[in-house]
Amino acid sequence: MITKKKLPAQSADKLNRFSILNKYGFTLIELMIVIAIIGILSVVAIPKYTDLVNKSRESATKGNLGAMRSAIMIYYGDNEGRYPYCLDKNWYDVGGYKYPPFVEYLQEVEYSKGTNYGIPRAYVRDGVKDYDPCIVSYEFTNEGGWWYDRKTGKVTINKRALDCWEKSYLEW
Repeated sequence: MITKKKLPAQSADKLNRFSILNKYGFTLIELMIVIAIIGILSVVAIPKYTDLVNKSRESATKGNLGAMRSAIMIYYGDNEGRYPYCLDKNWYDVGGYKYPPFVEYLQEVEYSKGTNYGIPRAYVRDGVKDYDPCIVSYEFTNEGGWWYDRKTGKVTINKRALDCWEKSYLEW
């Protein structure tokens, strides 16, 4: 038969008092340790989150770039081997040829961040200075947005900067 050892009255009273405190709260040290752990995790996680946002923006821009290049090639095939004169919604009469609006070739494409008169915006990573995602330039100006060459039909990002993968936007 197992017998319980009786504790002295004073130590049993201390034991009961500490077990009651442990049931109802945390010590200051425990709270400080939890706050320190949350702080360390946030220091690691927040830069990763912003990097993911930049990468997703650039990936969306690459998708828009591919859609625009495909639309330019369809336009080229539909219009007797002529590239669009401008990437907008207007008709152009140049040299006796009437260029139809390019925007009609992009109507089937959906964009997550809005459009600039039917042309998707060219978003790049945060930190690229003096950048406007809504511009369509027909000469290289390094201002941002799209750079479209009317002679070759090539469209790319109009900025001399590096993306999140350390590759130039002009190489996209």
